[in-house]
Amino acid sequence: MKLNSAGLNEFTHIVSVMSKYWEQVKQQLNEGLVEYDDISNLLETNFFKPFDDMFRFTNQHFKIKLPKIKYIYRAVNESHCNYERFVPKLEYAKEHNRMNPKGKAYFYGGVQAIGYRNEKDRIINTCIKEIRAQPYSTISICRFKPTIMGKDISVIDICGDDTIPKVQDELHEYLFNKYKDLMHQGRDVFEAISIELTKVYFNIFSSDQIFRPIDKSISEQEKLREYAPFHALANYIEKVGNYGGMIFRSTVSDGRNLVLFNPDYVTYIPGTMEAVRVS
Repeated sequence: MKLNSAGLNEFTHIVSVMSKYWEQVKQQLNEGLVEYDDISNLLETNFFKPFDDMFRFTNQHFKIKLPKIKYIYRAVNESHCNYERFVPKLEYAKEHNRMNPKGKAYFYGGVQAIGYRNEKDRIINTCIKEIRAQPYSTISICRFKPTIMGKDISVIDICGDDTIPKVQDELHEYLFNKYKDLMHQGRDVFEAISIELTKVYFNIFSSDQIFRPIDKSISEQEKLREYAPFHALANYIEKVGNYGGMIFRSTVSDGRNLVLFNPDYVTYIPGTMEAVRVS
């Protein structure tokens, strides 16, 4: 894509049909035309091909070392438990989740937005919403930290940028004005605009059309249908990006979640388990 008015028009058009492309790849995955871990064929799809072009060039700008994430919490729907209850185990990976297919154990937790101070209450609220805790019930939370295995691991933040317009005409105007400003300043236009375009993609992942809440009561087959593109995305991030996980927006609160592709990257911190009453 050329970084001029025509190129930005092309990109904003791609953005406008991205929900359609997401549904296309979902259908291809569910019909067995491509597998979630078949990266070469996924990169031929309308959704992943343009994303791959941007991601390979800009992903380092969204990279976060796991130890930089100060607060990582995980919750369970139990009022009394031991620390091992918080640890994801392969033998219990019997359901499809947002980022992992059945048979793979990933770690999911709530995290603070990078650059903010202590957001413990907000993180705990996210954890409560994510486990679908019932009002007036008591749940347990625990804080985690990176292990020796996880200290050199990086994750990628795909939360996007709320300041970027989402309406197509406004988005094009925003990007073109950014382009003109960079040209006027004599800066590296290609890199700077590519970073903005990647943020737009990440905004798409967080949109209501794609990243919507899934009813936990639906069948495993229905979960697989809805989650299949996310399984493909997580596998792509791990294999192509060489990342250990992702930070992504919660669909049930205004918080952020962390998914780690290997639960051994973190461990619970003794003395941090708390019982929390859900209001």
